[in-house]
Amino acid sequence: AQFLLSIVGFSAQIVIYVFNYKHIRFDQFLEAVQLTPFDFWRSMDAFFDIDDIPLQLVKYFKELERQILSEMVWRGGTEIPNLIEQHLSESHDEETNHTARASVFEEMSKMENVRYQKFCQKTVH
Repeated sequence: AQFLLSIVGFSAQIVIYVFNYKHIRFDQFLEAVQLTPFDFWRSMDAFFDIDDIPLQLVKYFKELERQILSEMVWRGGTEIPNLIEQHLSESHDEETNHTARASVFEEMSKMENVRYQKFCQKTVH
C-alpha cells in the first residue's frame, strides 16, 4: 500500500514541479498524503529506473532525495532516529556506547534487510 501511495506521490510531485507550485513544501505534501520521508525515498528507485526522464525532473527528484537523506529522516518521531536512540539507550557505559554508535548502521541494515540496507549505504557514503 505504501509503495502505491508513493507512486501517486511521485505523480503529484511531477505536477507540482511542472506547474511550479511554490506554495506547497515537500514536507507538507508528505504529511498531506500520509507518507513518511523514508517510505517516499525507498520508492525512488522505481522512478529512476524509467528511461527518458527529463534531466530537470531527475535533478528535482535528486534534490528531494538529498532533503530526505540529509534532513527529513533524522527529525524526531521518524523511524531512523528512533531506531538509533533505542539502540544507543541499550548501551550503558561510554565505551559500549562508542561501539554501539559504530555498529548502528550495521544493525539497522539487519532489520528488514533490504529496506534499511540501501538507506544505510547511501547515508554513510
